[in-house]
Amino acid sequence: MTATAKPPAKPVDLFSPEVVADPFGWYARLREEPLPHTGTLNIGTMMGGPDMWLATRYEDVLTVLTDPRFLTNPPSDSPLADIRDGVFKAMNFPEDLIPWMANKLNTADGEDHTRLRKLVSYALTARRVNALRSRVEKITEDLLDRMAEQAADGSPVDIVEEFCFPLPVTVICELVGIDEPDRAAWHAWGNAMATMDGPNIPPALRTCIALSRELMARRRVEPKDDLVTALVQAQAEDPGRVSDDEIVGILFSLVTAGHQTTTYLIGNSVLFLLE
Repeated sequence: MTATAKPPAKPVDLFSPEVVADPFGWYARLREEPLPHTGTLNIGTMMGGPDMWLATRYEDVLTVLTDPRFLTNPPSDSPLADIRDGVFKAMNFPEDLIPWMANKLNTADGEDHTRLRKLVSYALTARRVNALRSRVEKITEDLLDRMAEQAADGSPVDIVEEFCFPLPVTVICELVGIDEPDRAAWHAWGNAMATMDGPNIPPALRTCIALSRELMARRRVEPKDDLVTALVQAQAEDPGRVSDDEIVGILFSLVTAGHQTTTYLIGNSVLFLLE
């Protein structure tokens, strides 16, 4: 779409101390700006590449999400792909890893997104999720007991490291099928992505690609009641339904999104209650 509004004289760095200290006030002001708004002009400090537009109001966000002209993963011959690839190149991101960042469940468009989402929804049924209830309760109890033991002598306990992170990452890994020895590597990947830590993203990504392929190979031989097994079985029934690379992309999307957001939610909720 063509940008016609004049951008504000001073761009907004959403990661600046001022915005972090008063996010509600800053976002309220951003919502009052005419669209398009260059609220992320300074996001180059995080990712590099060209200027980006930030939609801040409900109507504008709805337009971006529903208008087919907006693409998350444009075709390789599209000018939009040049912009996307330019961001990665500005980060000095290895060219062979760019497709792995672009071809994920949450970056798929149109029919591809629908196809992949259906595969995941079939595996993540209400029955499967409800079956985890007792396991989630047990994980929670164990983590709280361990925190109580650590604090028994009056020592402070980091609730984010000891509870807010371990609970959701353990649950999502068990639901998806990530085995215990591999979870530290996925933790490193999630942290690198959440902070857009450019130097550490490529090695963490390569590690998780290799672990995903090994996991898929194990589940083909020794199936379990998890998402990876469901996906490789769906592939065996219809090889054209989902590729190995797409399964890896699904794992990236779910493991990262499945624990980072919940970690922050639990931590912020505890802080709110304490205050």
